[in-house]
Amino acid sequence: MKGKQGTLKRLIVILALFVSTLSIAAARVDSTFTPGKSYFGRNNYIEYIAGNSPYIFSAPHDGELTPAEIPDRTGDITTGHDTNVQDLIRRVGQAIFAREGRYPHIIICHLDRKKLDANREMAEATQGNPYAIQAWKEWHSFIDTAAQQVQKSFGRGFYIDLHGYSSHPIQRLEIGYLLSGSTLSLSDAALDNASNVNSSSIRTMIPISGLSLSQLLHGPKSLGSFFENRGYPAVPSEMQPNPGSSAYFSAGTDGYDTQRHGSLNGGPISGVQIECNMIGVRDSVESRKRFAEAIAEVIDYYTSMHLFQKPVVTSQLVLNEVMFDVPADGDANGDGLRSLRGDEFVEVVNAGTSDANVGGYRILERDARTVFTFPQNIVLKPKEYTVVFGGVGQSGFGPSFPSSLKLFSTQPGQADSGFSVSSSKTNLLGGGDNVILLNAQANDVMDEVYWGSASPHSKKGKKLVRPYTLKGDSIAGAIAQSVTRSPDVSGLWALHKSVSAAGLPYSPGAAASAVAAVLNQSVVPVQSALLQNYPNPFNPTTSFEFRVSSFEFVTLRIFDVLGREVATLVNDVRPAGTHTIRWDASSLPGGVYFYQLRAGSFVDTKKLLLTK
Repeated sequence: MKGKQGTLKRLIVILALFVSTLSIAAARVDSTFTPGKSYFGRNNYIEYIAGNSPYIFSAPHDGELTPAEIPDRTGDITTGHDTNVQDLIRRVGQAIFAREGRYPHIIICHLDRKKLDANREMAEATQGNPYAIQAWKEWHSFIDTAAQQVQKSFGRGFYIDLHGYSSHPIQRLEIGYLLSGSTLSLSDAALDNASNVNSSSIRTMIPISGLSLSQLLHGPKSLGSFFENRGYPAVPSEMQPNPGSSAYFSAGTDGYDTQRHGSLNGGPISGVQIECNMIGVRDSVESRKRFAEAIAEVIDYYTSMHLFQKPVVTSQLVLNEVMFDVPADGDANGDGLRSLRGDEFVEVVNAGTSDANVGGYRILERDARTVFTFPQNIVLKPKEYTVVFGGVGQSGFGPSFPSSLKLFSTQPGQADSGFSVSSSKTNLLGGGDNVILLNAQANDVMDEVYWGSASPHSKKGKKLVRPYTLKGDSIAGAIAQSVTRSPDVSGLWALHKSVSAAGLPYSPGAAASAVAAVLNQSVVPVQSALLQNYPNPFNPTTSFEFRVSSFEFVTLRIFDVLGREVATLVNDVRPAGTHTIRWDASSLPGGVYFYQLRAGSFVDTKKLLLTK
């Protein structure tokens, strides 16, 4: 009798919870939610942060509540904890609001996965416990409510079920579309068949976007490629179209949320499961903040392009000259100081036939880290240049640059700084690096050049070796000059001296073939001169001061009394102005020497005495 009474009581509890869940779900559909405010289910097991944007995010596996009323799930189940995903998803909400002024819909499960797995069908997720069942129904009710609000306000939307993994060895985002790794390995033609299209979680996005399934999965406009161009390796993407033999979360058997709330079964809300790696994504507050900002930008541009068909303006921009190995004493930016970092530069030119607005375009380095973003409303006329230096001192750029030239610095006011992507890297690496020009909104890599030990970041990457170099040579390491296209804008890459009209090592903002005419423009009213070294006599160091009247190729050499050259102190381009060079003669015997300055047509020689 007691057994029957106990069974009856459990049935009554389950029935009451079921009726309660139905009434809660019905009330939520009709309720008015305040965007940005949190709403909770029974005992705060499930949280819904209401939104007013077309985006829905959920975090099913980072809960910590372990109530006694829900026993631990048993059997062959997964109970892994998605560390820091809850903090990440809240930061995503903050980043989207900061960017767009509106909130995404966010649903968070606060129950430990041992008690409830909200990303499984009900029987496996709850193992029949009535309180777990209610929480499971509240979870999906909140997502359904968010989807209805999105559909009502925007007509269509995008859903991301956010996870974190630690068991797979490759540190990259794994984006799940309900398609297995072996399916992703098919040819594009096979991948695009109706069966795969109808099995994907972005089924209704495909005809709206106008792209094929394969292009949406791993083309240059795919979600994975959007993340890769912000420094987050992802699969599938253009450079990683499939996981190969490595483990991969497809959101297939392990993605009930994506199956239920994406567009597998039709409907206006397409969705994906994103498994986030730990390093650089979830491992620190700074990583989570930076990744959240990347998600906010990516989902804005991605849905604008594929769901809402907002126009994207593109331009024909190319990289035209890159300085990654600064010549000895080479002051390319004209701030009076030669810097291994500050005097590096990237030159961009408008290769099109109409004006190009480069505002928002980015220069990326290896690992697709952004090192410079062009300010808004910067317009280049056809064949017009703009130059970005690694840094520039307080005095600003040298006076020999034409006033019309658009000059920028990644570190204004800091002469000895550079293209910083981390605390340990502040310059383009001679041993191997990438320079990438990206239209961030369109996710178009406009141009890419790389050298040495670096690997291509995109399909447009061109290594400084055959067949992309003018003379078929390899360009890497210590070259003491820039590399440039020859002819400008459309040609192959070459060492600058080999194609410069004046044999110069670089020409920021000017065509190499016309460099002499451009670089000789100077507004500095000075006369070229060579001053007496100081101190003189000296042992073993002394300084030389000289002035040049215009941007010239300068040499400063030391000769012994027999006319033999014993040292070359300057052998590069110098802007108009005064320059100082210090020399250490410790390796030479004492005696009389001569030093000679050549700057254009100016030549002068003076005597100095080394005493030992």
